[in-house]
Amino acid sequence: MHNLASQIYSFDCFTLDLTRGCLLRDGQEVKLRPKSFEALKFLVENRGRLIGKEELIQALWPDSFVTDGSLTQCLRDVRLALGDDGQCYVKTVPRRGYIFATEMAEQTVIRVTAGEIKTEPISPDTPASVWRRMKPGGKAATIFLPLAAAVAALAYFLTLESSYQATTEPMIKSLAVLPFKPLNPAGRDEELGFGIADTVITRLGGSGQFIVRPVTAVRRYAAVEQDALTAGREQRVDAVLEGSIQREGQKVRVTARLLRITDGQSLWGGEFEVEVTELFAAQDEISRKIIDSLSLKLTGDRGTFPGERDAESATANRLYREGRFFWNKRTEEGYYKAIDRFTQAIDADPQYAPAYTGLADTWHLLGDYSLLAPRETFPKATEAALNAIRLDDSLAEAHTALAYAKFLYDWDWERAESGFKRAIALNPSYPTARQWYAEYLSAMGRSTEAEAEINRALALDPASLILNAEQGWVRYIAGDYDRAIECCRKTIDMDANFYPAHFWLGQACEMKGLYREAIAAYEKAAPLSAGSPEVIASLGHAYAASGERSKAEKKLGELKSLAARKYVSPYFLALIYEGLGERSRALHELQKACADRSRSVPFLKVDPMYERLRGDSGFTALLRGAGLTQ
Repeated sequence: MHNLASQIYSFDCFTLDLTRGCLLRDGQEVKLRPKSFEALKFLVENRGRLIGKEELIQALWPDSFVTDGSLTQCLRDVRLALGDDGQCYVKTVPRRGYIFATEMAEQTVIRVTAGEIKTEPISPDTPASVWRRMKPGGKAATIFLPLAAAVAALAYFLTLESSYQATTEPMIKSLAVLPFKPLNPAGRDEELGFGIADTVITRLGGSGQFIVRPVTAVRRYAAVEQDALTAGREQRVDAVLEGSIQREGQKVRVTARLLRITDGQSLWGGEFEVEVTELFAAQDEISRKIIDSLSLKLTGDRGTFPGERDAESATANRLYREGRFFWNKRTEEGYYKAIDRFTQAIDADPQYAPAYTGLADTWHLLGDYSLLAPRETFPKATEAALNAIRLDDSLAEAHTALAYAKFLYDWDWERAESGFKRAIALNPSYPTARQWYAEYLSAMGRSTEAEAEINRALALDPASLILNAEQGWVRYIAGDYDRAIECCRKTIDMDANFYPAHFWLGQACEMKGLYREAIAAYEKAAPLSAGSPEVIASLGHAYAASGERSKAEKKLGELKSLAARKYVSPYFLALIYEGLGERSRALHELQKACADRSRSVPFLKVDPMYERLRGDSGFTALLRGAGLTQ
């Protein structure tokens, strides 16, 4: 008597076929390395159960010693194969392990026993099945193997069909939380409305159970007349949470509802009221009430979300959120107010890790936008990021901030990359980690990987202006100027006042020889950027390239005058000299930029603007000195 068994698991558009040892998506095979396939198989067979890291390592490498990195790589492969950036399938439970948390379609075992064929549903007691190969050339093998294979194939496709015809209510895997709006427009309370949304976003996102659009993605929907369903469709999410605020004396009444995007149906609603003793205390209390009620609808569990670790110190938490409010304004004044709030949060609770991360991010942007010299900002960002990691090694934001400093300032390419990868492993749904990693990959000349990473960031935050524009920049660096122009124009259609899109449009047009269009784009970007030295330099370069030498020299004079009042990177002066064909002066300024640790130097190897200097021995020496070439 011979047994022939097949085991198939179906979920969403995926089928895990243990008989053939393969994963299919919509009927097409998705490649997985053997050990990564074993990891997925073990997680699926133990679905719904928390699996500790050590248990998973023991299951995959029972007779070998491996590092955590081997497991991390396997899980990264699995999530990549499933398109699981938001941990909808394989969920990480911080410091505890992993859960495969997706419902399965009915599985079927096919048994061939002495000429009789049976199909049976798998019970929880059914052991994992494998093909038992018959002795080649035997009579039973000749008769039953083809028949069993045919029946197995039929059952396989029937299982697929049943999964496609399932009529269960669609699961909510992604959502956007819009800024809460006043019932009376005259009583607008921007800080409270954004604060409630930000807290809910942080805590829901921290649960690891959903893709939640970041607060930067939803700021644009603060207008009172904004339609929630339109916003949800633009954000490409399954559901949107909207709410209103009404203040009456010392009381705040908040109404919230969850809408499904496909049909506009209200899935949940709630009304909450708190006493206002202090703005951020009210924000936290309202947010907690919403989370407690909403989580039961979304997860079936009224438990605490991991993001609530932020509430270890109420005072520090409130100051931190106030700092993020100012940081998100993206103005010089806002940055200094943010530093003040983050510093106060640290004074209130020196063990509060997120405040150090906020401080690091603020110093980064002060340096990244050339508001201060690199030596004044990036070392402070590094110190703050290290403090955050020392206090909480699980913060993806802290590892991202440290990696960014390693990349732009320390030029420690290996540690920068490992830092970005660590941040993404900790929180695959953090778009900034993927955005800055894409910048790193572009600088290293790894354009295909860079585009894949910026696309993943956009999938997490599709309405982000900076991510849409930076997708164009990644393509510009890769030399794909037509597609770069397309991305930048798309971003301008989203917001005509977003200067990076105009700036990168100008660069792509210039590289195509479209000088009139390039100059027009730069001239649009200049006032919108409040006179960015980088924009002025690029405009000067375009004037020089188009033969308007006097205008280029005028822009050079503007930069030199500006440098007397504030920091101007020598990299930008070099750009105009390069356009004017003054090679020795350009190289001299680039040497000064390297000595300054200019944040632009890491891109020197791939910057299309310096293409004419590529063969110069002095230029090659600069690249070698920065570790950008052997």
